[in-house]
Amino acid sequence: MLTLSLYPAQFAALIAFLSRISRDNLDLPLKQQSLTACVLLAFQATLRLEQVFTWGQRNARRSYKYRLPVTVARALHQEMPYHPLTPDQQALLRHLDQTISTYRPQLLQRYARNPPGAYA
Repeated sequence: MLTLSLYPAQFAALIAFLSRISRDNLDLPLKQQSLTACVLLAFQATLRLEQVFTWGQRNARRSYKYRLPVTVARALHQEMPYHPLTPDQQALLRHLDQTISTYRPQLLQRYARNPPGAYA
């Protein structure tokens, strides 16, 4: 999981982008949908209405932590540049780019601390 620090407007931009992907792929057979679109559509199906409502009620001038599966973050990072983006979606993409660039999976972090053959 990646932890992003998002403003409510960026979360709304994420929801709007997912809705656009959904509309674009609504009538396409599965064979014609890209893998990134499939990942994003599956993620969109997991979002709850209460979650969207809660984000809409939050202070717009404050950022909040949001955990996003790595696969979804990568799919967004790959798909977003190919679409016209609002300023909030562009900010979300920049934030994703920065977070993905510095991401190290937990497994690699543990391996770096204790390489095989090292004594603990």
